[in-house]
Amino acid sequence: MDYEIILKVTGLAVSIGVAIKPLHDLINGKWSRLREEYRFAKEFFSDMGCRSKQAPRRPAIDSYFARE
Repeated sequence: MDYEIILKVTGLAVSIGVAIKPLHDLINGKWSRLREEYRFAKEFFSDMGCRSKQAPRRPAIDSYFARE
């Protein structure tokens, strides 16, 4: 077989695999599950009053996971 065809087919297979991964995560609810775990941990630490012992806040992460 021609190496060019093998390279194109391999590139196509990798591209399809990369495109399917986010769709698979979205269908299985992985992002919403992670968001829920983050919300639980945030509430847990705020209830314990351990804010001063935690790592510094990261506003970008807080705002991302605060979305519904």
